[in-house]
Amino acid sequence: MKKGISVAGKLFLSYAIFILIFYGTLFVLYLDIRQMMRLSDNIINKHHKISAASKKMIESLFNMEENEKKYFLLKKKDYLGYFLSAKKVFEAGLDEIMRLESPGFHLSDNWRSFADSYGRFAESLGNPADFQSAETLWISEGTINRWVDNLNEARLENEQNLIAANIELNQWGQRAVRYGLTGLVISILVGLIWILFIARSMIRPLHELNKGIRSITRDRYSRAIAIYSKDEFGELAAAFNEMAKRLREEELMRSEFITTLSHEIRTPLTSIRESVNLIAEKVMGPTNRRQTKFLKIASMEIGRICELLNHLMHVSRLKEAPLKIALQPMDPAAFIIESIDQFNPVAKSK
Repeated sequence: MKKGISVAGKLFLSYAIFILIFYGTLFVLYLDIRQMMRLSDNIINKHHKISAASKKMIESLFNMEENEKKYFLLKKKDYLGYFLSAKKVFEAGLDEIMRLESPGFHLSDNWRSFADSYGRFAESLGNPADFQSAETLWISEGTINRWVDNLNEARLENEQNLIAANIELNQWGQRAVRYGLTGLVISILVGLIWILFIARSMIRPLHELNKGIRSITRDRYSRAIAIYSKDEFGELAAAFNEMAKRLREEELMRSEFITTLSHEIRTPLTSIRESVNLIAEKVMGPTNRRQTKFLKIASMEIGRICELLNHLMHVSRLKEAPLKIALQPMDPAAFIIESIDQFNPVAKSK
């Protein structure tokens, strides 16, 4: 019989399938969680920073405009210092926002265009030490209003990106939960199905083998049991079928031997019995009382041997049905006398 997957192979295969599903689910969850961490990092460390920095930049623009007007009106250097401080805060916020751009996070075109526009303006503004000799406003009111509008537009776009990132984060979270539950359900179902398959592949041949053994115990022979697999259980079933076949062959040989032997013994035994009967009936000549007694004992023993041969002749019938013993009452005195007569010649010869 061509050998198939062994029991150990089936168990290893079930373990490998379970591990594959389990770690496949973990890998998918890892990718989803990694994406969620990226989105969370963008929300916390990028979008919120842009929102806070842009708010400070708008406040700095208003401070710059206010201190610039106060300086030209009152000609106090303190307001120039306030203006320069607000300008530094504004530029620091813009630099912070521009440094947030990375391969995983891209700033909008509004921020790039705004940074280019302010860079060109800062170059044209000149040295802050020359601000004292200026007779006109450093930053026109129209420029500030335009920058405030650009910042508000960029902030609005950032808020929309923040909402979109939160929605995407929620979607990835739902996906992770869905894939995790799906992987768990699939692993449980595959585990149960494979356990049932392994149990069935083991219990079914064992059940057939048990039936075969019981049939041998009950009927002295067994029919070939079905082979459902090519593993160790299949080999065990094949070995059992081979054993049952050999037992049937040996039983047939024994039955034929007993039948042949019975026929061969019956013929000379019948001749001996008839000869003893003729002598006991005094056909061959007169006998005394003692000789007649021993001839009767010999005839009775020959009859018992014939009866045993008849039982051996019906041995095939005994294979199909259990031996039944019929109990009958008997006279103890007659049984004892008969037993003494049977063993008396042997005892006297000793």
